Formats: sequence, structure tokens, C-alpha cells
Amino acid sequence: LCLMWYSYALHQAPKYEAAAFNPDINETFWLGLAEDADPEHIARECHYQKLRKFPPVEDYCPAIWCHSLVDPAFAPPGMHIAQSEQLGPPAPTFSEKEWQDVKRNYLENLLTVWQKYAPNMTWDNIIGVDCNSPYDAQRMSNLGPNGNIAVIDCPPHQRDANRPIPELANHRTPVKNLYATGSGWHAGGFASSSESYNCYKIIASDMGLGKPWEESGKEEPYSLAEETRAITKRIRESFTI
Repeated sequence: LCLMWYSYALHQAPKYEAAAFNPDINETFWLGLAEDADPEHIARECHYQKLRKFPPVEDYCPAIWCHSLVDPAFAPPGMHIAQSEQLGPPAPTFSEKEWQDVKRNYLENLLTVWQKYAPNMTWDNIIGVDCNSPYDAQRMSNLGPNGNIAVIDCPPHQRDANRPIPELANHRTPVKNLYATGSGWHAGGFASSSESYNCYKIIASDMGLGKPWEESGKEEPYSLAEETRAITKRIRESFTI
């Protein structure tokens, strides 16, 4: 899972033209920007990655999100944080110097695509960008080869309760009181806090440690987790039976 993973500090959240007829677009947690809904975009993106190339700009299919719209804690008051991800070539494809140019060129191409759907996503709106590529991921010793942020890939047979293998999926190891976690565990591939949070829950259960998520007064009604649950509930209720 080699990704171009960029984070954007923004004055304004992306303002999508599609909000005129679909205001829910601003609450989308993972928005795919492609020319059309043809899933072949994703297939072609994977094909180009195997060739160690980026797809043509007209075939870009980045995923975009702006979590600060639903959880204000993500950014200072009045500002926003957005992120994007898209498959990229494995780290050994380019030298360190070449990767610097690749990251700049990719950002310009991505903004060209983004502005087609959200015209305010110009440099006037962007405070700064943190650019992470497979090359950057490769430099982290706890991540996988070739800049694979998932450590191991994410095929269906190696997800959820099978990640990394069923015997280790609950974070417990054969060595008593030794626990393991990271992007090789569920939810897998995000190199984020969810895997360590899941691991702490196991440790807290085994060792009788505090469980702050169960304590009264620690509720976070506007957290991303609660907003995800609320939107999922709203989606389910929108279907007629």
C-alpha cells in the first residue's frame, strides 16, 4: 500500500460545486474525485502503480476528506485540515532528489483536479501542505518495504480478525505481558491511532487499567467517532424497506 498522503492546512474547507444539489457532500469521510463513477479508474490506478507510474491526470482518482468539518478539534478555530491519498509508485522508483520533484509535481496536478470540483482549493486558500510519499514512509523503520504504510498488504483474507494472522489479531503475543500493534493490525493500513487504541483496550482489560472511554463525563459528542456513528445511523434510516 504505497500512497501519496498529503495533509493541507486551509483557511476554508473545500467548497464543492456539487453541494448545490447534494449538501451531504461536505460530510463525506472519504470522497473519491474521479471524472465519473466508473470503477475502472481504480483498476487503472492499480495498473499504473504496478508499472511504477502515476496515471494520467485525467485518470486521477484521489480520495479526499476534511474531518475538521465534523470535529472542530482537528484545526484552530475558523480554519480547517483536509487530507488526500492516492496510490503512488514504490519508494525505490526514484532517488531522494527525484522524489522531491515528484512530490511537487504531484501536488500541482492534484490541485488541478481538486479545483474542478472545489474551485476555492487554490494556493490562496492553502496555508501549508505536509507531503508524504512512499519514499518518506520507507524511512520509518516500523513500516514495510518499498514505503508500504500498511507493513503488510490488505487483501480480504488478511483484514479484520485475520490481521496480521488470527493468532495475533487481538494484540496479545505468546510472551506474557508483551503486546504488539501497528498498521499491520486492524484497522490496518492507516498508520494512525486506531490500532494502538485497540491495543490499549486489550492491555487495560488484561491488567485492570483505567478505561476512560467508559467514564462518565468523558463523552465527546462532537468527536469524529461519534459523528461517524451518527452519519452511519442516518444513512441506514434513509433506506426504505
